[in-house]
Amino acid sequence: MHIFSAQAGSKPIYSDCESEIDKYTSIRNQTRKGTLYSLIIAIALMGLLVVSIIAIRPIFLIILGLLIIDIFMFVFNFIPYLAYNSRIKQIKKDGKCKGETINNKILWKINAFTGIGFLVLGVLYLIEKKYFAVCFIILGASNIVSSLGYYKKYKKSL
Repeated sequence: MHIFSAQAGSKPIYSDCESEIDKYTSIRNQTRKGTLYSLIIAIALMGLLVVSIIAIRPIFLIILGLLIIDIFMFVFNFIPYLAYNSRIKQIKKDGKCKGETINNKILWKINAFTGIGFLVLGVLYLIEKKYFAVCFIILGASNIVSSLGYYKKYKKSL
């Protein structure tokens, strides 16, 4: 948190569109770099994973663990990149940022996608007669219900 003091009547920081776009652009560029670095590392780790399957089996689990960690790093860089990118486009389009509208627009799509993914995963596990699949189906259904709520909020704000 930053606390600034100024003379009465001073113009607030980030009150105009250009400075707000500059702020979001610098953050977007940082998350873009993190996304690209983790993508390059993921590609290298996938190559090493293939090599370890064929030639060096003892390091397979180590490389797989590093790949999973890198996938988390990629997701936690890529999702904010998309959010900042859409926020910049919204500000350029409307001249102001409707943060709640953007969040609802993105969240209903993300929840719908993950809900469908969990449902598919649950059905596949159910076909294999693995009964913990019910947990995935419940999780998928709850994500889809949550997605519908965010979709309704998004449509109301338009």
